Amino acid sequence: MDPRPRGEGLKMQRTLKLTTILALCTFAWLFQSTLVMNWDICWALEVTQRMAAGGSYTQNFFDMNPPLFFYLLRPTLYIATLFSTDQFTALHGYLFALALLSTFICYHFARLFFLKEHQTLLHLFFAMLLTAFLIYPLSDFGCREYLLLIFSMPYFFAVTYRLQGHTIPLFSALAIGLFAVMGFALKPYFLIPLALVELYVMYYTRNLLSWWRPEFLIICICLPLYALFILLFYPDYLSTVMPLVKRLYHAGFNEPMSKLLTDSCTGIFILAILCHWLTHKSKSYKIFSTILTLAMTGFFFSYLIQGTTWDYRTLPVYAVALCILLLNLSLFVIKHKKNALLVLAAPLMASIFLIPLLHLTKTYQFGLIFKKSQAPLIQFLQTNAVHQPVYFMTVDLRAIFPAVNYANAISASRLVPFWIPSMIDAQYENALSPQQLQDETYFINMIAEDIDRQKPKFVLVEAKKNKAFIAKPFEYIPYLSKNSNFRAAWTHYHYVTTVEQDSFYKFTIYQRHD
Repeated sequence: MDPRPRGEGLKMQRTLKLTTILALCTFAWLFQSTLVMNWDICWALEVTQRMAAGGSYTQNFFDMNPPLFFYLLRPTLYIATLFSTDQFTALHGYLFALALLSTFICYHFARLFFLKEHQTLLHLFFAMLLTAFLIYPLSDFGCREYLLLIFSMPYFFAVTYRLQGHTIPLFSALAIGLFAVMGFALKPYFLIPLALVELYVMYYTRNLLSWWRPEFLIICICLPLYALFILLFYPDYLSTVMPLVKRLYHAGFNEPMSKLLTDSCTGIFILAILCHWLTHKSKSYKIFSTILTLAMTGFFFSYLIQGTTWDYRTLPVYAVALCILLLNLSLFVIKHKKNALLVLAAPLMASIFLIPLLHLTKTYQFGLIFKKSQAPLIQFLQTNAVHQPVYFMTVDLRAIFPAVNYANAISASRLVPFWIPSMIDAQYENALSPQQLQDETYFINMIAEDIDRQKPKFVLVEAKKNKAFIAKPFEYIPYLSKNSNFRAAWTHYHYVTTVEQDSFYKFTIYQRHD
C-alpha cells in the first residue's frame, strides 16, 4: 500500500489543526483588544504588586481572596517588565499561554479515547474548548473562575483516561495534580466539582481506595500545605480578613435564590444535563460525558453558594455546558445521520446554542458601553492626577478600575468599602450590635489612615442618588464623619468639581489643600 495518501492526510490534519488554533487565537486577541481590562482583575493586579513588594493583608491591602490568586497573577508583572509592555497585553499573553497549555494537555488524553472514526468530532470539540477558554470569557479574562476552568479541565480528562483502563506515568500524573490544585485551591467552593468527580470514580470502580492515585494524592498533600503556608506567611488573612468578610460581605451582596435559579446560567445548565441524560448512550463516551456533567454540576453549585449572578461566576458552567452540548448533540447526529427525523430535529438542536450566544452578545455590548463610559473619568485623571495618588469612595469597583490604570494614576486605598451595604441595612433594621460597631470603626479608621498616610491629591466620592449595592438612602461623607479620625483627615480637602457619565457613575471630586 502506498503510504503517501495517509501521510498527506495526516499532514493536512496537522495543518488544519494549526490553522484553527492560530485563527481562534488571532480572533480572540482582536476581540479582547476592543474591550478594557476587567475592574476586578485591575484591582487584583494592584494587590499582586503590593504583595510582591512584601505587603500584608491588613497593612497594605484588604482583600477576601487568599494569596494563591495573587501568586498566579504575578507572572503578569514579570512579563510586563521583561518586555516593557502594559499589564493588559502582558496579562493576555500569559493567559493565552495557560489556555493553550491546558488545551494541549486535554487534547493529549482525548485523542487516545476518541474513536478513530470520530477525528472530525475531536477537532470540533477542541475548537469549542479553545473558544470557551479564549473568546467566551471576554473581559472576565483572569478571574478566579477562569483560572479554575483552565487548571481543572486537564484533571477531568485524565480521570476519564484512567477510567477507560489506561495508566498515566508518575511524573505526568503528579504534574496534572499540581496543575489542578492551583485551580481547586482558589476558593473552598471550587472543591465541589473535584469531590463529585472523585465520588463518581469510587462508584464506577466499586473501590473505596480509588482515590489512591498520584494526581489526587498530590492535591490532598498540597491543600493542607497551602493552608499552613497562609498561616505562617499571611496570618492576618485568617485572623482579621476572613472573620470580617464572613460577617459583612455576603450579607451585603447576596441575591435571592429565586434570581439565581432564573438566571440564564441555570437554563444552560439544565439544557446540558438533559442533553447528557438523553443522548449519552454511546459506550465510548459515556464516562467522559458523565465526568464533564459532574464537573459542570460542581461549578453550578459553587455559583449558587456564592449567591450572586455576576457573569464571571457563571463562566465555568457555560464553558463546560457548551462542551457537553457539542459532544452529545454531535454523537446524536452521527448516530441518526440516515434518519429523516434528524432533518426536523437539527434546527431545534442548533437553537440550544442561542442561550450562550445571546449571553455572549449581551456581555460584549455591555463591555463596549462600559469602555465608552470610562472616557470622562480617564480624561480627568490623565489631566490632573498622572502618577498621583487618588482615593475613591464607592462600593462599585468598576467605577474605579480600569480608569486608574489607563490614566496612570495611583490608587491610594487598601480596600473597596464592601462592608457598607450590610452595615447600612443593619442600621435601618435595628441598632448596630457591639460587634458591628467595632467592625464599622475598624474600617472607617482604615480609610482615615489611608488618607493620612497616602495624602491622595483627589478624593472622588460617589454622588449618585442610588448608590451602588446600597438600597437605602445614603451619603458617604456624613456617614464617615461620625468618626473623629476621619473628620481630622477630611479637613485637608475641599470640593472642586463633579464628573459623571450616564448611569455608570457620578463623583464629587475633592482636592487636597495642604
